[in-house]
Amino acid sequence: MSIPDLMSMIGSPLVGFLLDRYGFRSMSLPFSSALIFAVHMIVMNTDKGSPIPYMILLGVAYSIFAAALWPCVPALVDRQYRATAYGVLTVAMNIALTVAPIFVGLLMDKGGYRLMEIGFIIGSIAAAGAGIAVCILDYRNGKKLLRPAVHNE
Repeated sequence: MSIPDLMSMIGSPLVGFLLDRYGFRSMSLPFSSALIFAVHMIVMNTDKGSPIPYMILLGVAYSIFAAALWPCVPALVDRQYRATAYGVLTVAMNIALTVAPIFVGLLMDKGGYRLMEIGFIIGSIAAAGAGIAVCILDYRNGKKLLRPAVHNE
């Protein structure tokens, strides 16, 4: 269970460096959701083998998501509203971290692992939709999140 967090701990700074250097932050959000979707589709339809490779992939997806999400705030929100935006984002994440285990437990009680995986798949689809919305906002705001933060010389 600690593998995704360990991978994210190691991978987030590396992914952050790559996103700063090469850009594509806005596109990274739906990509990370698509990776989570793919992992849960595979896990739902596989009953043999070690879960370790899938946990590693989830950690990679979390690394991409974390490194891409937070820089979206200053790029998409006016300066006078940034603290509020960070606060709202933090509240949303904490609500998700509070409600998700309860929701997962209910799904497990009602239908076992398969229903739980379907719940994760639906969540990843919703996250991909939100990521696409960020891409659209970024496009309308001058594609700031697509550009590298560091000038390549």
